[in-house]
Amino acid sequence: MTERSLPAWLRAWPFWTLAILLVLFLLMLVFSRKAPSITVIEPSMAVPGDTIVVEGRYFGRSAQEGTLSLSGEIPPPSLIKSWTDKRIEFVVPEDAESGLLTISNSQGTSPGVLFTNTVLIPTVMKLVAPPRVPLLMDASPDQPIAGQWVTLRGRGFGTGDEDVHLLFRQKKSGPEIDFQPSDAAAWTDRQVRFRWPAGAGSKTQLTIVTPRGHSASFPLGTDGPVQGGAVSTIRVLISATFSSAVTPKTILWGSLPQGEAETTWSLVSSSLVPLTSRGNLTFLIPPAASPGKTVQWTLSLTTWAKVWGGFPSGPVPAQIPPESGDSRSAVLWSSTQATINQWAAAWRLDTSDPWLRVNRLANGLLSMFQPDLSQPQHARLSGDPAERLKGKSLSSYEMATLASAVAAASSLPARVVSGFVVGPTKDAAVRFWVVFWIAGAGWVSWDPAAGTPGTLDQHHFAFETLPVAAQRLLPASQTFGPERLFGLGEPSGEIQSGEPKPTVSWTVKVVPQ
Repeated sequence: MTERSLPAWLRAWPFWTLAILLVLFLLMLVFSRKAPSITVIEPSMAVPGDTIVVEGRYFGRSAQEGTLSLSGEIPPPSLIKSWTDKRIEFVVPEDAESGLLTISNSQGTSPGVLFTNTVLIPTVMKLVAPPRVPLLMDASPDQPIAGQWVTLRGRGFGTGDEDVHLLFRQKKSGPEIDFQPSDAAAWTDRQVRFRWPAGAGSKTQLTIVTPRGHSASFPLGTDGPVQGGAVSTIRVLISATFSSAVTPKTILWGSLPQGEAETTWSLVSSSLVPLTSRGNLTFLIPPAASPGKTVQWTLSLTTWAKVWGGFPSGPVPAQIPPESGDSRSAVLWSSTQATINQWAAAWRLDTSDPWLRVNRLANGLLSMFQPDLSQPQHARLSGDPAERLKGKSLSSYEMATLASAVAAASSLPARVVSGFVVGPTKDAAVRFWVVFWIAGAGWVSWDPAAGTPGTLDQHHFAFETLPVAAQRLLPASQTFGPERLFGLGEPSGEIQSGEPKPTVSWTVKVVPQ
């Protein structure tokens, strides 16, 4: 019998074979899948708007292959940020109830894992503290290291518009640190997010303090490489004196320490009522002010020494996401980039050890330049960049920005810090230094005029590690100078466009407590 005489369906045997193999493959694919299983959800307690991460197996390769259920409700697709077979990231819906979180696919449903919406915390938990008294419930991570972001959750924290703060106490040694809302990245009634400060060790007890009371102490932290040393609290009187008449709408900007600068502050008094106090003070100068008008305010400032000599031999410290450096220094010295690259190569800054890289950079710069503190320190170069490199001395700002630019050429994140140093005679001198980012240690300081990298005494009061964009209050305004005291080059304030610019001078003085 020839092939041509066979029935048509039999002659198509290759296609039938392929179809059968395809069906078998699909059946194997389907039955090889299992019902989802959840290993962890982080965090397990959150508020609407928080991001939750679910980890496990057999979730499906996309949201179309599986279903997430939170207390019996399915979040809308817009709240699913990512979905893989082993990891789901989603945002807690506004109407989320506390209950079981489950994942389902075609093979079944995972065992439920308890999720708690802390906005709707059960009544039995509310009895832990009286109504409105702050209550700390959860911290993530629970063993932070220097420079790592920490999120506190609970209730009764306040909104940051009143006298509230976060107090760090340590049982044995180290600084007592006082963080205000302006020192945190976020502060709401139920959540505070801040960067774990250098010097806060494993015996740290956190307390939220508000006018309604304070929370019970919450233990947190682990011993990090950077140790906190002696603490210094001073009061400084800052003055801005106008040497020409002000216009009907003259607004003065005054610096306050940034949270990342690790100098805590409180406003003791001011000659004018400030309009704002978040990141900077803003004053509206009375139009009747004549030349010689002085605006003054007094700040209570606390800082502490930081000491670190590099990682000891042994396990590599926990790696955390790197911070970004300040690109302004590289731009400032861009015309000398070829020379900077030559230094980076000659000083062997290509080492994989960031601590060794910092020390080689410091030794290289000090072998070529000496800090010049004999002149007033300003946030600007005193001449052409190429000409400045031909000299033997640089201002503290030039030294710090040059160190930051060389660090950038060797892929080492760095930022310039502005602030002042209190001398033996209690005078306050404007100073600029630099910090380098090292994973596992955070921001490590180096003042070329005062010691070696990793060591900063309690007489350095930092104000800014990044330029502050002052909030403009006038719809059409122009700025006037000189630069704000302790600012990284920002002007002193703003006036209505077209008005004559006033002139202003700045002073700072340490006053008795």
